[in-house]
Amino acid sequence: MLCVMPAHNEAGRIVGALRTVLGAGADPVVVIANGCRDGTERRIRSMGDPRVHILDWPHPLGVDVPRAVGAAVALARRAPHTLWYDGDWIGDVRHELRRFMRDVERFDVDVALWDLGVDRFPDPALDHLWRKLKKELPFGGRLAGVHPSLGPLSLSARLLRAVPLPDVAKPPTLLAHAARLGLRVEVLARCPLARLASAHRRSEHRAAVIEAVTGDTVEALCLLDGRPRTRRFAGTTYIGAHRNRRWDHLAALAASIRGG
Repeated sequence: MLCVMPAHNEAGRIVGALRTVLGAGADPVVVIANGCRDGTERRIRSMGDPRVHILDWPHPLGVDVPRAVGAAVALARRAPHTLWYDGDWIGDVRHELRRFMRDVERFDVDVALWDLGVDRFPDPALDHLWRKLKKELPFGGRLAGVHPSLGPLSLSARLLRAVPLPDVAKPPTLLAHAARLGLRVEVLARCPLARLASAHRRSEHRAAVIEAVTGDTVEALCLLDGRPRTRRFAGTTYIGAHRNRRWDHLAALAASIRGG
C-alpha cells in the first residue's frame, strides 16, 4: 500500500517513523518534506531505502496541507488505497499497522480510522462540535475514541476522486463527504494515542491547531447539512492555524504532480 508521510523538521524522528511503516509492509512511502530546515531530507536519504521517495518543497505548507499533497500523489499513482502516517510518530505500532492495511484492502474501505481512546477534547467548542457531528453522521455511533485529525488514516481512490483536494487537509469534512456519497467508513485499529509517541509541540502551536480543527468541524457540519460553508459557530469564527494553510502552494504542487 502507498504511504504518504508528511514531515516538517523531523530529522530526529523521521527514521523511526519510516522504519515503522516499512516494517508493517507499506511500499512505496512518499515523504512530503515541506519547509524543512533541520536536515530531514538528508536523514531520509541516509537510509538508502529504494522504497522511500521524497517530495521536497522549500516552504512550510501549514497544518494538514501535506495530506492534500499526498492525495494528489495517490491520484497520480492510481493507488486504490493510501495510508497517511505522520513523520513524528515513532512508537512501535507495526503489528496494528500491518493488520490495518490488510483489512483496508480486504474490505475495500473508503475511510479507515484508528480508535486511539480519545473520547473528550480539552477545548469545549471542539468537544461539543465533534459530538454534534458524530450524532449527525450515519456511522457516527462507531466513532467512539476516534477523530479523523488524529492517528493513521487510509482513504480510497473512490473518495479522493470525488472530493475537492483542499478538503483532504480538513479531515472532519472527509467524513461528511463519505456520508453524502454513501461510502464505507470503518474503525479498523485500536491502540492508545500515547503509543504513537508523537512529538511534543509548544502550547501555542497546539492551541492554533485545535482552533483550526474546530473550524474544520464546523465546515463538516455545514457540508453534511447542505448549508453554505462557514467556520463560525456561536458567535466565534475559528481560524487558528487555518490562516497558515498554503492553498497556493497546494495548487502549484498538485499541478506539478499531475504534469509529472
